Parts: sequence; C-alpha cells; structure tokens
Amino acid sequence: MKFRSQKLFWLIFAIIAFISFWVTFAPRQIGGKVSYIIIRGSSMEPAYHQGDLVLLRERQTYLINDIAAYRHPDIGLVIHRLVNDDGTHFTFKGDNNTWLDDYSPTQDEIIGKEWLYFSGVGKIVEFLQTPWGLLILIGVILMLLVDWFPKKNRETKQPQTVHRLPAALQTLETIFILAGVSLALLSFTRPTTVDAVNKQAFQHVGIFSYSAPAPEGIYDQPRVETGAPIFNAVTCNLQIGFQYNLMSTLPIKQVNGTYTLRAFLKDDIGWTRTILKQEGLFASTAFETSTPLDICAARDMLASIVEQTGARRPRYALVIQMDIHAQGMLADQSFDDTYSPQMYFTMTDNELYLEKGMVDSLQQAGYVTSSSQVENLFSLLGLTLPVSLLRTLALALAALGLMMIVVRTLILPRFIKKEDVVEARAESISFLVQSLPNVQSDQVIEILHLDNLLEISHQLNMPLLEYRGGSETILFVRTADSLYRHTSQEDTHE
Repeated sequence: MKFRSQKLFWLIFAIIAFISFWVTFAPRQIGGKVSYIIIRGSSMEPAYHQGDLVLLRERQTYLINDIAAYRHPDIGLVIHRLVNDDGTHFTFKGDNNTWLDDYSPTQDEIIGKEWLYFSGVGKIVEFLQTPWGLLILIGVILMLLVDWFPKKNRETKQPQTVHRLPAALQTLETIFILAGVSLALLSFTRPTTVDAVNKQAFQHVGIFSYSAPAPEGIYDQPRVETGAPIFNAVTCNLQIGFQYNLMSTLPIKQVNGTYTLRAFLKDDIGWTRTILKQEGLFASTAFETSTPLDICAARDMLASIVEQTGARRPRYALVIQMDIHAQGMLADQSFDDTYSPQMYFTMTDNELYLEKGMVDSLQQAGYVTSSSQVENLFSLLGLTLPVSLLRTLALALAALGLMMIVVRTLILPRFIKKEDVVEARAESISFLVQSLPNVQSDQVIEILHLDNLLEISHQLNMPLLEYRGGSETILFVRTADSLYRHTSQEDTHE
C-alpha cells in the first residue's frame, strides 16, 4: 500500500508540474501565452546579440523604455525599445539604431514585453529545427529511454509472443510520441502562412520626333525628318513631337496625370538655360503632344549670353525632356510613378544634330506590389511540405502514441493475464543465480504477488535475483537483514 501511495503521489506531482509548465511556457501558437523570438541582426546591441532567445508575455499596459515586439506590415516581427506613447500608437527604436522605426503600432499589434532572455540559445533552437538537428535530438532522447547495453549475464529465454506485445507497444508509443513532439517543435514554432509579395509590371514607353520645312535638294524630302541634322542656314522652325503609352499585360484603370515638355541649353560644366516649357494633363494610357521650337531664337539667346559672360564653349547641347507624372489602378492596386525621357542635340555654329545613343530612358518599367497570405512550406529530409500538414502529422502521431498507451494499459490486460505480463517483465530484468542465500527463516518475507516484489526491488534500488530449482522458480530481493521472496511453479505439461 505504501508503494502504491508513493506512485500516486509522483503521478499527481507530475501532472501538476506539467500543468504549471504549460501555463508558464506554452507558446501562443498552441494556445499558450508566451512568444519566442530569436534575435536576428544587431539593432538591439548591446542588450541582445544575434542568436539570442527572448521570451515575451502580453501585458495590459506598456511603459516607456520597455523592450517589446510587434509585427511590422512589411518586414515581420520587430523587437525594439518603446520610446514614445501618444495614447494611440507606440514609437519604437533599436538601441543600436540612430533612427526611429518607420512604423508605429497600436497596442493590439504588440505581441508582448520581454520576460526572459537566454544568450545564444536561439542558435541551438534554430539548429534543432534543421533536419540534422532533429535527427540528433531524436537520437539523444532514444539513448536516454532505451537500454542499449545488457546489464546482466543470464540464460536466454524466449517469452511467449503475447508477453512481448506490451513491450513492443511501449516501444512504438515512444517512437510515435517522439516523432509527434519533434514535428510539433518544427511546425508549431513556424506560422502556417507567410506574406508573399506579388509584383505586377507596367511600362512607360515614349517616342520623340522632330521635323522642319526645308528647301528641295538638301534632303530626300523637302523637309527635315527625325534623325537628320538641322542646318542653321536652312530652317529655324523645329516642330518637337512626343508620343506616350502606358502599357501592361493587365488592365490599367483610372489613369490620370500631368506632363511638362521642356527644352533647355546646357554646356559640359553644369550651366543650363530653359528656352521652352509646355504643361498639360492626360486621362488615358496614351497621349500625343507637339510644340514648335525656334532654334534661331535659341542661337540668338546663346550668343547674347556668351557676349555678356565672355565665356564660350566649343559646343553646347540642346536637351528636350518630357516629365510625366502618372497615376492609376493596376490589378486593383494603385500606382503613382514618374517618367522623364530625354532627347539630346549637339549644337555647333553651323548645325544641330542628334547624337547617336543620346536618346535616354525611352522605356521605363514600373511595378505595383501587393501582399497575400500563402502556405508556409518547410523542407524536411528532401520533402517540401506545408507547415499546416506537419502540424496535422504531429498531432496524429502524438494521438496514435496515446492510443497505444490506452490499448496497452486498458484493453490489452483483458486478453493477457496480469501474472503472465508481470512474469515476463520480471524475467526481462532479473539476474540468474546458481543458489539461494542462507538466511534465517525469520528473515524471509514471502511476497504473494510478483508485481509487489518488483515494486520492492525498485523502491530499495536492489537487483531482482532469480533461482531455478526443478519446476520451481524463486525470484527474490536480498537486503542486509531481509529476503523478500516470490515462488512460482512452472507448468511442465505439454
């Protein structure tokens, strides 16, 4: 009765300890109140370093100088120090940063305040989450639970198959529960979904053109076309044109914007002078515009500036630039983008010509980004599986292990005699001896039930000894002043 009371005490103690541990340390992902964060980066040095493990608990209020974590909409979890509270939003800053965080979370977005901190432990946790780390963890646990080396020298005796069944179930229980716990460690420390950034592309396309009237015989046609040089003695009137298209493989809606067409003179050392500026609006994905430019007036202006400054360059450039500011909707996402293509002319005393390769940024790509939740995947032993599936497998394996415990402890005993199971267990742990010890009769204590003798052996931390004499088998535990003995008769009938 004493031994059973002790077993009940330790069972109750184990249950209370487990519940206390759960309430204190259970992660939020499986219903607990603690968040586990592994430090990555140096923004919180010297308080935290790369690979440290920080445990956080949610609080009703957060105070200035608290270290807390929140979820940033763009970069995920951030753990920094609280430096300001305006009553609605909190401002955070890394101890090692010279700037404030660009996002100010509300209290609902704060995960928790620092509770415990373990230096370097995060590196160990990260390693245990890798396939090799998981295998090492399972191996260590198995080595602690399984008796790898024989502790006795005894005759080989094959128990009946029915006696081996509980031990086999116990081994399977251990394997399934260990596998379930290991998968739970991998899966419940990771979110089931992650933010995926989707990029939808669009493209600005612009085409410059120019033309001017010219006498016959100078060009193939009686006019100057795009790409041909413009001679001073031939024409002064240059017509500048520009075509714009906003393109995408997806529908673009609600397009609107502004444009400014500018022409300016410049030299090689940074001087510029605007000679033309035309502004306009557009409300579609394409538009065209054109404007006249008096290049003779531009030359006269340049000559006047040279006369006033006394500085003359070997050559000057005439730059035509279109500045476009476009807005709209693409794939249900708004965009706001700018586009500034240029066309360069070199201006000499006698001509104006388009330099080869000096048409700049006629095409420019842009993107709209959106985020969506997708399944988080994890690679395990060469297989890429969703974290949600790993969680299901973890729970299934653990449940299967628990079901085996129920079968072994509640159902199987109905089909196997308790005495047979106890005898098989006793035979598996007893030491065979050649003779019985000589003791006084008053030192011998007969034990009727073998399971009680096993309890005595366990409680006294004494080996269980076995003596066989004819059809009689005696199992006993010897102490300095007593001999606890259980005697059984072997069935010799065929």
